[in-house]
Amino acid sequence: MKNKTIAFTIADEANMKFYEHLSSSWKKMVPDVELKLISGDNLNIRVKRDPYFFYRATPIIASELMDEGYETVIKIDAD
Repeated sequence: MKNKTIAFTIADEANMKFYEHLSSSWKKMVPDVELKLISGDNLNIRVKRDPYFFYRATPIIASELMDEGYETVIKIDAD
């Protein structure tokens, strides 16, 4: 793994416009750190399994990313 730091954000359909702004700024300000988007089918499946997923999302996704080998995980709100 090249970069051991990753950031992530969660955006449903209603918040994609905020993600677009965040993504644009992120690429300019922090180009060496990937910004992973949790949305679409990935998000919908999680919400169907757990209606309270949005309240639990940060530790769940951070743990998954750490299991993938990332040492530093940053959660950013899109809005």
